[in-house]
Amino acid sequence: MAERIGKYEVVELIGRGGMGTIYRARDSVLERSVALKVVSSLEVTPELRVRFFREAQACARLSHLNIVTIHDMGEDGGRLFIVMELLEGEELRQLIAWRAPLALEDKLAMLRQLCDGLFFAHQKGIVHRDIKPANIFVVRNGRVKILDFGIAQIAAAATQGDLTRTGMIMGTIRYMAPEQVRGRADHRSDMFSVAAVAYELLGGRPPFTGQDPLQILEQLRTEVPPRLSEIEPSLPPELSAIVERGMQTEPDSRFADLGQMARELELVRRKLADEAKQAPVHRQLLDPDHRYKAPVDQRETPRPETPASVHTASNIGEPVALAEPSAASATPMPIIPTAPQISALGRAPTASDPRVSGPVRTTRAPRKQINHGSVACLSSRSSRARPPLRSSSSPSMRCGR
Repeated sequence: MAERIGKYEVVELIGRGGMGTIYRARDSVLERSVALKVVSSLEVTPELRVRFFREAQACARLSHLNIVTIHDMGEDGGRLFIVMELLEGEELRQLIAWRAPLALEDKLAMLRQLCDGLFFAHQKGIVHRDIKPANIFVVRNGRVKILDFGIAQIAAAATQGDLTRTGMIMGTIRYMAPEQVRGRADHRSDMFSVAAVAYELLGGRPPFTGQDPLQILEQLRTEVPPRLSEIEPSLPPELSAIVERGMQTEPDSRFADLGQMARELELVRRKLADEAKQAPVHRQLLDPDHRYKAPVDQRETPRPETPASVHTASNIGEPVALAEPSAASATPMPIIPTAPQISALGRAPTASDPRVSGPVRTTRAPRKQINHGSVACLSSRSSRARPPLRSSSSPSMRCGR
């Protein structure tokens, strides 16, 4: 027979943590799957029992997209348990350990959701006090869910503030605000923890790397972690500044609240998104070194060489011989005979004339036809001021106007 805790039938073990064991369970009354967390390592006293139910009831009133929903709570055989919505995904702790290939915009979206959920709780008068990657769950659609509201307060009451007595300390103290170690905590303490989580998510390592709780406590008291921009130079400087401000030793030096920190993170995320939308040509226009460089994939078709006589000022208004086009040209260019060729022929040459090589075609005057059998020539405005041009061998040939 399957084990039962309260009215819930245990299906399988999901995981174990410093503060308890989580099972997949079945609510036989409502016929739904739930996550059931049994709080362990605590001696259940009347005072603790009252504290547990008070904290659980307060957290159950938190209804937010980024906070896990609490369905029920209870006690069975001296074991306190909380029933929550069953989530499909991974803890942020696992994603960091696996070095999951997350884009920077995705990481910023996670941090923004974390700030939003905690800011909502702070407005309701609830401080988490145990923000760490293991208490941040990322659902498969990318939504962030904050876990274990109120558990830290229950643990503190059960252990009488001795941070070294429970197994959850190594996972907690790396992200704990300095004032929280001294027994004082408010919403700004959660902000320090959020910044510490952001430091590890963005930089790939926690801000304090001691090997035992006492060493980490000493680092919290005396050391400042390296700047995020030093361990990950590719990050935007403004993002590094946000994390650094959130991790200030003095609470008054941090942001006023997590709502303000969330807005700063959103500005960075939007800036990155806008830069990603810019086309490469826009970046070339903004970069003087690339302004006049043609795209690599565009090749300019070579133009056929043109004789210098075509564009010299001395032959403006005279018949012009153009070069024969290359084979790649779609439309063959006609060869217009020059005046000496016309004089030697005594007439307008034709394509069958052996003295003229290549295809021959006479052009028409742009405005008038030449009346005396002469061939039209290319004209320009500058030729109007000149007298009619005559060929030395053919007195009757001139350019028509």
